[in-house]
Amino acid sequence: MPRFTHLRKSAIQRSQDSEPYAQLPGTLPDDLGFGPDGRLYVACYQPSQIVRIDEHGNPAVPIRDGDAIVLAHPANIGFHGSTAKVTSAAIRSATSVATIRRSAGER
Repeated sequence: MPRFTHLRKSAIQRSQDSEPYAQLPGTLPDDLGFGPDGRLYVACYQPSQIVRIDEHGNPAVPIRDGDAIVLAHPANIGFHGSTAKVTSAAIRSATSVATIRRSAGER
């Protein structure tokens, strides 16, 4: 399976010639990071969720906090090994408020 290793500058910058890699309508993305599985993870401030984007640009939501209590509007996402550390915009310190681990059978 192909894995992401980096984003080209053209993939990040908005230009008239480029196509969006993935679209997340109805969300307010705040931060992104590449996971150990090579997929792109997006911390969405609203709704409070983490979106995983595969190599084809297809989004999935592995964790959603409908009440915004646990994630409380995620502002940052980073990875330490196979664990994602997510910080909250509602909690003013840089504490980990959620961890995401791949299940044993997940690719």
